[in-house]
Amino acid sequence: MNTIHLKIIFFTYLFFNFSLSEAQENTEMINIQFAEIDYSEDNGTFCATIQVEADNETIFQIGTSSILFNYDSTVIEYISYTPINFNGTENCIMDVASAWDPQQWDATSVPGIFNITLTLISNDFSCPTITRDWIDVGTVCFQVLDSSLSPNLVFSEESTSFNSNIPNNGSNSVETGTFGNITENIFQSCPTANLALSVAEEVSICPSELPLIIYSYVDDLDNSTYQWSTGDNSSIIGVYYSGVYTLNINFGNNCEESISTNVIVLNDEDCIEETPTSNYDLSTEPIKVFPTLSTNYIQLEIPTVLQEEKFDIKIYDLSGKLYWQGTTKANANYQIDTQSFPIGQYIIQLYNEKHNWAEQFIKVN
Repeated sequence: MNTIHLKIIFFTYLFFNFSLSEAQENTEMINIQFAEIDYSEDNGTFCATIQVEADNETIFQIGTSSILFNYDSTVIEYISYTPINFNGTENCIMDVASAWDPQQWDATSVPGIFNITLTLISNDFSCPTITRDWIDVGTVCFQVLDSSLSPNLVFSEESTSFNSNIPNNGSNSVETGTFGNITENIFQSCPTANLALSVAEEVSICPSELPLIIYSYVDDLDNSTYQWSTGDNSSIIGVYYSGVYTLNINFGNNCEESISTNVIVLNDEDCIEETPTSNYDLSTEPIKVFPTLSTNYIQLEIPTVLQEEKFDIKIYDLSGKLYWQGTTKANANYQIDTQSFPIGQYIIQLYNEKHNWAEQFIKVN
């Protein structure tokens, strides 16, 4: 008897949880955002379109609703608002009538607060239907007073509400999902990156020359963040395998740029036939750089077997800016003056037609 009761409870529990999960996936939920940002630097105006969409695959209609957002009135000043949908102009009822009254909005009562009211007048129908496609509500425009700051357009989660149809009496509200606000400075133009990599768009390399050191050149840009397709987030990576390696640099302010290189690791037999290489393996006795914490100089210790070879030398900071370049001489120890280098981390690269080597050091006081 107890076993039967336990089974009933267990299957009731499964059914309840399955039904709850299914209900959550099919919940009427609406997202709202600012999109189609248009900033004219010439006349100092800024416009954004308010849009809504369904948060999931559930299709539904909305009834009388309100949208309220705040903005920084010291940065932007209201100019105009143009309603688009839910406005009494779309003949979605049998192509002859609208389900809505004209939109009402208040943009002047309190500086920094904008309120829109959508009023449904149909008792049994609403349009357009809310789907996964974004629907324009209206476009608001401002005069930019201070382009050095963010306008901070932020929807009020407490005062923005959507009612479900049917009924349209406010008793069946639609849950709100995500709010697409504007909190970053969108008035500053993206910098010219002059982005490049230390290798060509496609490079072939022999196994004996691995790892291939790839790093970025970015001119005069501070506070940039790096993201490689490998998951690394520095300006330099070491590559051991064939593939496309993509670097994405975020300069802040929603400004990004990407660049890629296709690395082809050749077979050993191809290297022997087509690319003469040294028998020396840098991994067994590498070139050494010291001190790794440099004050006035760094010194290169080149293995004896490589001292007769000529190497080009370049030194970059982590943003890719070139600070020094030269050529080695037939000498076991090669000294480079770093007194003029700013404090920071640097990459030194030695390369010729047979070898490609890089290491990092830090310039201190």
